[in-house]
Amino acid sequence: MKTLTHWGATVKLCGNGGEALDLVRNDLVAHRKHGYDYILMDCQMPIMDGFEAAREIRKEEKSYDVHIPIIALTSHEQGEETRRMIEAGMDHHLTKPLKLDRLLGTIRYIDSNAAI
Repeated sequence: MKTLTHWGATVKLCGNGGEALDLVRNDLVAHRKHGYDYILMDCQMPIMDGFEAAREIRKEEKSYDVHIPIIALTSHEQGEETRRMIEAGMDHHLTKPLKLDRLLGTIRYIDSNAAI
């Protein structure tokens, strides 16, 4: 994450999916919009995993007519976890360990499709 902040990104870290949901929910309630360009969501977190957090974030977004791109971070490239990511409403996924060039490529891909 130091690399991201070095490049000018503002990063908020969460210890679990519940904390991520709270950050998004509080932003939406307070400002009627969100302040996040992307969410990097680890699928395997304690308390509330990334799949459940993504589902809950998608529910919250509906009330405000917004969509925050969620990039799943997982140790699995294909299979059951990929299906679960799609069902949870995640936009894209990357495998861990996270490589900066793959993250930047994913961000470019999401941005180019959002402009259509």
